[in-house]
Amino acid sequence: VQFKEPKHFLEIFKGKLIIHSGKQNIQQQPDELIKPKLYQIKSYQNNLKRAIQCQYTDGRFLHSEHVFVLQNKNTYYIWLGKQSSDDERDFTINHKILSLDPKNKIIHVNEGEEPPSF
Repeated sequence: VQFKEPKHFLEIFKGKLIIHSGKQNIQQQPDELIKPKLYQIKSYQNNLKRAIQCQYTDGRFLHSEHVFVLQNKNTYYIWLGKQSSDDERDFTINHKILSLDPKNKIIHVNEGEEPPSF
């Protein structure tokens, strides 16, 4: 069952499982057609982590207990929930779960301090 993967399955990915929503698009889209993507970072026992792409990119779906990564065209926003675990924060801030393109801008955002561009 999705999101209920057993520990031994998650260990295959060495704690770096990324679950994308939708189908794989083989054709590359022009930059202006690429929609923002929002990933929720969840940590589990034994340092296992996964990033789950959320269906919506609306801020109403952010939870204080987790860290989220919003991927726009040229910017990654790493949103740190007030009650997120230190483990999730450190792991995401060190960019170990998502392959963040170093050419893009990375902005760390604390909950309650969101810039207008977020």
